[in-house]
Amino acid sequence: MIPTNLPVHYYSTPKSGPTERWFLQRISEVLVDEGRQLTFISDRHGAIIDVVRTIFPASAHGFCLYHLKENLKKKYPHSVGSSFKDHILWLFCKLLYAPTVEEYQDILKKLRDDGGSKIIDKFLADLPVQNFANAFFPGKRYGEVSNALSESFNSWVKDVRRLPIYEMIDTIRVKMMEMISRRKLASEKWCSVLCPVIEDELKNLAAKGRHWRICRASESIFEVHADLSVMVNLDERFCSCYQWQLLGFPCQHAIQVIQHSGLCLYNFVDEYYKADFYRATYATPIFPIPDIEKPPAGDVFLLPPHTRKPPGRPPTKRFKSSSETTRQLKCKRCGSCDRHNRRTCKAPI
Repeated sequence: MIPTNLPVHYYSTPKSGPTERWFLQRISEVLVDEGRQLTFISDRHGAIIDVVRTIFPASAHGFCLYHLKENLKKKYPHSVGSSFKDHILWLFCKLLYAPTVEEYQDILKKLRDDGGSKIIDKFLADLPVQNFANAFFPGKRYGEVSNALSESFNSWVKDVRRLPIYEMIDTIRVKMMEMISRRKLASEKWCSVLCPVIEDELKNLAAKGRHWRICRASESIFEVHADLSVMVNLDERFCSCYQWQLLGFPCQHAIQVIQHSGLCLYNFVDEYYKADFYRATYATPIFPIPDIEKPPAGDVFLLPPHTRKPPGRPPTKRFKSSSETTRQLKCKRCGSCDRHNRRTCKAPI
């Protein structure tokens, strides 16, 4: 069994194009035939947008919230106070998380009024709503709105990036081989239907609304009287708080209705959260490649490319995008860049 509907986190370097096309073409050869519904999450790099649109035309493509916030922050001059920028970014996050079109429009009006309609309209002009806003997003991303997973992988392999290309790939292969085996063995000991963390979350949500009053409107439609009154439709897996639709996981209102109806909670949870789905993800191991089975090289020699080696040491860290670079703070009193300014400077003059 091969899991489906997985969000694919992807990060690009500033100089890219053919690499993305080659990489995603290899992915399509493995995934498309399996009928998977993929959701891509990237940093809005132009090459990735074009390649995903060409190779995966039916897949949803979300833009990383972190990079969008950094891009929006740069639309304002440095003279603008940080508290004002934080307020605008907070409104933009609310805009992204807005579950309905009506709520999206209300928050957008507030964002344009507070942040300046000219700046906000210019920023959103080349930002399609179906690529970032929950209210218009066509696929499932299970609450994932950033490519933090790819950054975690970059940090995981950063110690081997300075190795020669063959040793680097082989070291990453061994690390992934051990990780897959370790997670596969750990998941075989689970006795729960859901992954343990999700199982605990389900129990916590079930305990929150035990005192709520539930009224039946039809065979599958209920009204839950919590702090606010909400409607739950079990057939359509719908709750008017919209968390069930966005996460694919029953919200606390839906959990109370399911239990009140005497139904099984696990039947209303997406397969993405179940232990069998997790086990299927790590069911296929990466096999060792022993040196003794490799054929002798013979008289074949790999010559270096016909390019001139640039001066200096090769870089060991990945190139950061323009939105990730931080401006160095220089003190106007002493001239040093020691994380202080003129007001807090203590250097003797």
